[in-house]
Amino acid sequence: LFECITHALLAHIESFTIQKEALTALKNLATNSNNKRRISSCCGEGAIVLSMRVHIQSEEILTAAFAALNNIAVDIRTREVASAPDAVFEIVVLAMKKFPNSEFLQKNACFLLRSYSYSVENLSMMRNRTEDFMKVLP
Repeated sequence: LFECITHALLAHIESFTIQKEALTALKNLATNSNNKRRISSCCGEGAIVLSMRVHIQSEEILTAAFAALNNIAVDIRTREVASAPDAVFEIVVLAMKKFPNSEFLQKNACFLLRSYSYSVENLSMMRNRTEDFMKVLP
């Protein structure tokens, strides 16, 4: 199942509808600890990042992608935090700048940043981007 969803994200990267549905499916599946690991093992996070890159102009895709990554990022049962995928902070900053009036995008971006900040490694990466994050603030 997880491989099929990840494959759909990659094989139909230009399709808005498939991206939106696949991201929603991953978000919902990632509420289970075992599913988080299975999504990660089939490169689900990488597929989500690629979707964000391709659909950087789409508020809806970015909002859905942030929600999916947020659910994958933290496992409250095992108290584990995933390493942030490459470029995710860059994409979050770009999206927050591009869509400053999108309440849902801003909320999902902040939840994702908060979740990644529970890891010392991720927090260090975020600190290195402090200037970028400050530019997003009004």
